[in-house]
Amino acid sequence: MRPVKKKEVGERVVYHPSYQSMNDVGVEYVIQASYHPYSEAKNPLIANLGTYCSYCEEYRAEGDLHVEHIAAKGKGGAEEDWENFLLCCNVCNSVKGTKAEPENVGEMVLPHVNNTYLCFLYDESGRVKVNPALPQETYALAKALYDRIGLGRYPGSEELPSERDFRWRHRFEAWISATRYLKQYQKDPTVKDSILQYVQKVGNWSVFFTVFKEIDEMRKALIEEFPGTSAVCFDAENHYEPIPRHEEIDRLKNK
Repeated sequence: MRPVKKKEVGERVVYHPSYQSMNDVGVEYVIQASYHPYSEAKNPLIANLGTYCSYCEEYRAEGDLHVEHIAAKGKGGAEEDWENFLLCCNVCNSVKGTKAEPENVGEMVLPHVNNTYLCFLYDESGRVKVNPALPQETYALAKALYDRIGLGRYPGSEELPSERDFRWRHRFEAWISATRYLKQYQKDPTVKDSILQYVQKVGNWSVFFTVFKEIDEMRKALIEEFPGTSAVCFDAENHYEPIPRHEEIDRLKNK
C-alpha cells in the first residue's frame, strides 16, 4: 500500500483535471482545516494524492472516488476536518462499511501515518498479505486495516470477494503487465516514461514497485511521479527499499 504524505493545513496544492494536462496552469488550493460540505475537499485531496484509492491503490475516475472519513462519522469522526480525510474507491468504501469500526484510528496503520508499503506483501497471484516480519505491535495494526478493507479477499480464501469486488484480479493483471514491462525495460531502459504513463492510468503502485525491485531508476520514478508518495519511507541508498517512518521508530522505542 503506497505510503503518502498528506499536505498540512495552509499548504498549497495544484489540481489538474488529468495527467495529460499537467503542463496546464491548473487550479491552486490552500488546504483548509475544515470543508463545508466535506465533498469540497475532493479536488485538494486529488491534487495531493492523485486519482487513486488510498487503500487498494486502483486508479479511479474522479467521479468514482469518495472523500473517505478515516474515523467514521457515525463513530464520532469529524465530518468536515481535513485531518480525517483520505480518498477511497466504492469497493473499499463498501467493504469498510460492513466491518466493525475500531475505537480509534490509532488502532490500525494508515497510509499517511505509517509506511504501509512495508506492512503488506504483494505477489504474482494478486494476493496481499500482512508482512510477517513486522514487529508484533505493528503487525496487529496492519492486520486491523487489512481486515477492515478486505485486502485479503481472494477466490477460494476464507473471505471471498463479492460479485463486484475485482481488486484481486486487477492486482493479478497488474503483476502480469509489470513483469512484461520489466523485461522490456531490461532490454531498453528508454521505455521508462511509457511504463510510468501506463502505471498512472491503472494504479496498483505497490505491484509495480515490488516487481521493479532493485531497478533503482524505475523505483525512484514511481516515488517521484505519483503525487503525494512519501519519499522518506524508502532508502535511496539501498535500492529504495522500505524503511519505517521516523514517528514509527520513535513510538516503538518508547514502548
